[in-house]
Amino acid sequence: MKNRRNILKIVSVIALLSIVVPSKKFDIPYGLLLFLEPLERINEHDVSTDLIVQILGILGLFLIFLKNKMASILGYILAIIPLLTILLNIRPPHFSLLFWISLIIFMICSFIVFKQNLRTSYK
Repeated sequence: MKNRRNILKIVSVIALLSIVVPSKKFDIPYGLLLFLEPLERINEHDVSTDLIVQILGILGLFLIFLKNKMASILGYILAIIPLLTILLNIRPPHFSLLFWISLIIFMICSFIVFKQNLRTSYK
């Protein structure tokens, strides 16, 4: 059971990091955007709420793999918040098929992990 949960966590994180975010010039995987944009902002000395949200997103990726079930759920929430802030600025027709496939895989795997975490934490 724990091995299955770990596999689902890995698949959900890979799906999350491979979500293709459309931009003006070309599409960028969310994983690159999540790790490279904070470095760019730090180099420019631009400390803003976007930087804090992206750093919390990176922290969320590490929290997902903790053994504490509530920390894992918090990790999923923190990891998805930067994606939501990015997607609020993009119009829906610009999303590609790779975006939707990765997003659906992430949603299914994370829902199963949530369900398993909540079921085992209240027993």
